[in-house]
Amino acid sequence: MSAMRVFLTCVAIIVAPTLGRAAATEADAAASLSAAVAMEAKAREAQAAWTPTETALAAAKKALDSKNFELAKQQADEALALAKRSLEQAEQQKSVWRDAVVR
Repeated sequence: MSAMRVFLTCVAIIVAPTLGRAAATEADAAASLSAAVAMEAKAREAQAAWTPTETALAAAKKALDSKNFELAKQQADEALALAKRSLEQAEQQKSVWRDAVVR
């Protein structure tokens, strides 16, 4: 394979996922933020909230207020993922802790 063909293949692999993806709109960012806030509320209710989730939520709200919708959506999606993971960890710890107890 020629060097140019390898280069073009690499560029296509890197660029292709971003093609056709429109920039996030205010509605996209707000919907992602709403979902993240709801999941964080569930995590708090389960006493499983993580500080990084709150940090990501604050960054998403700030970006949304600044009209930076792409960053707001990115931060809200990160907060949503963190909140989901904190709930998963809380569920897992309900049974796994028994294995850690010294007998």
